[in-house]
Amino acid sequence: MDYNPLVEIFITWSGPKSKAVAEALRKELPKVLNAFQPWLSSADLDAGAQWPEEVGRRLESAKAGIVCLTPANLHEDWILFETGALAKVVQKNYVLPGRCC
Repeated sequence: MDYNPLVEIFITWSGPKSKAVAEALRKELPKVLNAFQPWLSSADLDAGAQWPEEVGRRLESAKAGIVCLTPANLHEDWILFETGALAKVVQKNYVLPGRCC
């Protein structure tokens, strides 16, 4: 059995406020625990990459997910898709609401 101490965290966002929160989380989470390895499409997806495949790989390998919701993005198709994909792959699902915006 392979032991991987990294906790891959997929962060999903849509819209400027949500993106700002997601970027802050990506920057700060490894400072909280260096095993946290957040992945954010706007920062970690290489230019020219086959983004649907890369996003799919990252969703499948995620051990945790953070959904940055705002009143403006509650019905955005992409954030709903990524949230649904996270719900399928993350073994234990907990909803921890937070408020920032």
